[in-house]
Amino acid sequence: MAATSADAASAVPPSAVSAAEDMLAAAESVGDHLSQLLAAAGEDPDAVAELPPLLRARAFLAVAQAATSLFAVRLRCSGIDPDEHPIKKEFERLNLCQEKLNRFDDWEKAPLRPTTTLNTQAAARFIGHSLSHLTSEEKHAGNQ
Repeated sequence: MAATSADAASAVPPSAVSAAEDMLAAAESVGDHLSQLLAAAGEDPDAVAELPPLLRARAFLAVAQAATSLFAVRLRCSGIDPDEHPIKKEFERLNLCQEKLNRFDDWEKAPLRPTTTLNTQAAARFIGHSLSHLTSEEKHAGNQ
């Protein structure tokens, strides 16, 4: 029995063991930070409410993505494929929210002034041709 466990230990490359340990440490760190964030929000809910709406939405999205990712890692470590689990719908919903927030970022970067200009000469020609059936007296009466 001892020989079997020694064979199993030697079958896993040291780099894989090291990567798994690093991943575990990173997941625990994310979990700790997530717990601290939720505790801080629980102690002072007004702190979150005081954030600008876009920043508040980004914070909530980050918390949801972190929690969902941790759950997906747990599923994967349990041998369950997250793509076959109902959590996949949550990932799709979060991706949709991320796209919406990115669109709002694009709107914030938009120029303050409209970029379209009016070609006054073309507009005058267009109006002049559309009013060609009027007499000069009717045209002058419309200007007054």
